[in-house]
Amino acid sequence: MTEVAGRGVGLDAVKRHVEGLGGDLELHSEAGRGTEVTLLLPITLALMKVLLFERGGHPFGLPMTSVGRVVAVGATMSIGNRPSLDLEGQVVALSDLGHLIGAVGEPLPRNPPAIVIESLGRRAAVACDQLLGEEEVVIKSLGAILAGMPGYLGAAILGDGRIALVLDPSHLLSKASTEARAMDQPEETEERKAGRVLVVDDQFSAAGAAAEHPRGGRVPGGGRPRWAGGSPPGR
Repeated sequence: MTEVAGRGVGLDAVKRHVEGLGGDLELHSEAGRGTEVTLLLPITLALMKVLLFERGGHPFGLPMTSVGRVVAVGATMSIGNRPSLDLEGQVVALSDLGHLIGAVGEPLPRNPPAIVIESLGRRAAVACDQLLGEEEVVIKSLGAILAGMPGYLGAAILGDGRIALVLDPSHLLSKASTEARAMDQPEETEERKAGRVLVVDDQFSAAGAAAEHPRGGRVPGGGRPRWAGGSPPGR
């Protein structure tokens, strides 16, 4: 033990805490040069700058790296049966955030804000109730039960104590594209033709016919009974 080196008790506590968060700690020492300490933390525990907004009274967040711009929705156009925005000559599909995440809420306010999400050449505008601003938050995991739920990067505790779900921009873009393709499908205007149903009545069975008309006797209506196998019983 020296003035600059101890027993390593504090580092062991750090290691246990990091491993409890699902991360790892690596040490690399070289004589005469020093020690390198590397902390490996899950991405869901990293600091992230997000844009916070509300929909249906619940706060949500999007990574700022995926936010292209924010616009106020005024006049919209209809392209392929879906609402769209004209942004400097480019048509961008407009979707309600509630529809994309499967949430039920009140209708959007008049002229709501819309967030233009951009990723890998794809763009979509997502409307919400109101913007809360930009903030740097700590993203935490949703836990083992909700870890497999698609569409969310994690959650963050805001300054007012509320929990904001941080959305996955790639998932939102995929959902918006799926919604656009569904709206592009033409509506069915013609009524479906009534189908035909074949009703089979086996009350007049071969056994009954053999009992009443043995040896190929006549059946009601002047016809002859049809026997399974082509021949009447006993032949």
